Amino acid sequence: SIVREAVVDDDVNILCLGQGHLDMKDAEKIALVFLAANFSNEARHKRRLKKIAIMEAEIKKDKAII
Repeated sequence: SIVREAVVDDDVNILCLGQGHLDMKDAEKIALVFLAANFSNEARHKRRLKKIAIMEAEIKKDKAII
């Protein structure tokens, strides 16, 4: 599922669910999948996260100059 992939591939640690879009049963299923998933630590996923961290640091640096 997309929720599992987000955690496994991208180390996502926040889950947001829209109240008007899911019933309670589906929300519970999604939450359980989210909580059971773990980051894979695969090299390709770590590289992607490192790239994101570098971009975030550059943005923070640029904002500090302004």
